[in-house]
Amino acid sequence: MEWFKVYSRGILRGSLSQTTDITQLTWLKMLALENETKFRNGRLEFAPGKPYSLEYIAVNCGITEGILEGVLEEFKEDVNPEDGTPRITIEFDGTIVLNNWEKYQVKRVVEQEGKPPLSEEAKDKMNVQRQVKNPNLTINGATLQGKAVLDKATAEIQEDQEVLNKQAEVKANKEAIANLKDKAKNKKEDK
Repeated sequence: MEWFKVYSRGILRGSLSQTTDITQLTWLKMLALENETKFRNGRLEFAPGKPYSLEYIAVNCGITEGILEGVLEEFKEDVNPEDGTPRITIEFDGTIVLNNWEKYQVKRVVEQEGKPPLSEEAKDKMNVQRQVKNPNLTINGATLQGKAVLDKATAEIQEDQEVLNKQAEVKANKEAIANLKDKAKNKKEDK
């Protein structure tokens, strides 16, 4: 069984969260489709230079080719603010490249009842759960570890709030631009 990572906060609050359910599901299914290839290199292709057809991708995503084409356009315009790369690129031969594919890979493979290895965040959460279950643990190391986890959680909440604020600002800017376009159109029609 092959695994790939999905960053839950990215799905819930990232740029993908501002799209339709179909767009979100298509992205997840494209990741899964790529994960099933023998290459696992971020390129949707049967072999080098032999890309998956739009029909093949659409069937595997459970959508029409027309919807897929629209979703792919959205993905090409969805630029990662961290590194400036779009979600996908489409090469001259039609190969769709899922940019930043390596971010969706599990670095260390552990065969453990078919489960992926625990992330540091999951380990931190387990430590917090242990501390809650045993509140009498008051040795310095445990107390400091609990405070560090709390500080990390607080920082993540603040980051989430910043992302939500930025998303609200982008939405407001888009609405303002749309209003200005409407006003310009109305003025043009009045003349």
